[in-house]
Amino acid sequence: MPSISELKWIIVWIWAIWLALVTIMNICEALMALKILPANFKFASSNWSLLLNVTAIYNTPRAIVALLFAGAIVWEAAATILLFVAGLGHSLPITDLGFGLMIALWGGFLLMSQFFRSFVVNPAIPEAHRSIYGVCMLSWVAMHVF
Repeated sequence: MPSISELKWIIVWIWAIWLALVTIMNICEALMALKILPANFKFASSNWSLLLNVTAIYNTPRAIVALLFAGAIVWEAAATILLFVAGLGHSLPITDLGFGLMIALWGGFLLMSQFFRSFVVNPAIPEAHRSIYGVCMLSWVAMHVF
């Protein structure tokens, strides 16, 4: 049975790997939108088309949507790198930075979900954002309580 300390770092590694997959799948999605990857490419997130649908409520220009999507990818990549570095070095301060970026990212997604009324397009969108935000916060708290 792993110790509490080992379990904390397993949590960090799970988040790092999961967020790396999210980031890579969003990059692949962006490459599909740019027609660099074929339209039938399987390892993609579908978040670009989802973002286009959600932001359409305000007729958001495609360039703004592209900036939002690119910004999310950069933000995800930064958090991913921090979590991998934290996991390698067992560094709580770097873990805090990584989780801080993730909490801010998912908090931003929650706010954007409300602003763009994503629940109209698909009620699962804000539910997913709330769930990930909550579990991310819980993971960060666990790093400090136990």
